[in-house]
Amino acid sequence: MVKLVEVATFTLEGHGRGCAFNPDGDRIAVGYYTSPYFRVLNFDKAAGTLTEVATFTLEGTSFGYAFNPDGDRIAVAHKGGDCFRVLNFDKAAGTLTNVATFTLEGTGYGCAFNPDGDRIAVAHMSGDRFRVLNFDKAAGTLTEVATFMLEGICYGCAFNPGGDRIAVAFAASPYFRVLNFDKVAGTLTEVATFTLETFGRGCAFNPDGDRIAVAHTGGDRFRVLNFDKVAGTLTEVATFTLEGDGHGCAFNPDGDRIAVAHYSSPYFRVLALVEVVLENKSANMAAKMVAAGLI
Repeated sequence: MVKLVEVATFTLEGHGRGCAFNPDGDRIAVGYYTSPYFRVLNFDKAAGTLTEVATFTLEGTSFGYAFNPDGDRIAVAHKGGDCFRVLNFDKAAGTLTNVATFTLEGTGYGCAFNPDGDRIAVAHMSGDRFRVLNFDKAAGTLTEVATFMLEGICYGCAFNPGGDRIAVAFAASPYFRVLNFDKVAGTLTEVATFTLETFGRGCAFNPDGDRIAVAHTGGDRFRVLNFDKVAGTLTEVATFTLEGDGHGCAFNPDGDRIAVAHYSSPYFRVLALVEVVLENKSANMAAKMVAAGLI
């Protein structure tokens, strides 16, 4: 049994839109509805505290973020301008500077680095609504390598730890699916779907690749799914009721914390993912009866 328990909150100026943990698990990128639209928080896991360390002013609301594996680049999907960019993040100095942009057909909503840091999945409003870009870190360039046509606006995406599966949350039934990504061939094919109550907004794989957090509208607005990669199946293991629509989520590197950005105050929180071991009452009772000489 899996249980979700709140461990920290941070009150933003407006609706929380997206979030991402860095590889060390001590920084969280958070986007929201009000200028400057983007900030990085320090997360003290032991103390359960969140404090601001950096901000970056975008042309409009930012919706999706992803740290690269080195933790020194942050991909940002947003409204306005080119709608997608990559920032350099100097952790020691707490500074953010632009290093690359890519022009989308419409608002960028979500993004995710692959484990090698050379591919970025991007969810967006128009066109095919989902694409994968090649990112050359040294040159600071972004080029398209694959697209996948979704039934509705794509709001969130996430690479698995192996880099060969991408979860996608979007605005038409079934609202959530997992794609196979062949990096060499540059192809995307569907391997699993899960029907949500309504729009899928954000998603994140855990470090083991067998759990996927999903933020969405309707119902409890946030859930965790079990993903069986071999069988290609998705099953629900836990839910958490948010005050408003879930927009973005991210696992920490240990897989025991999940950051969640959502629509209503406090707009951002961190949850603990707790594995609960249930006592086998039948077996326990039988053991007691044997000890008592009853059976």
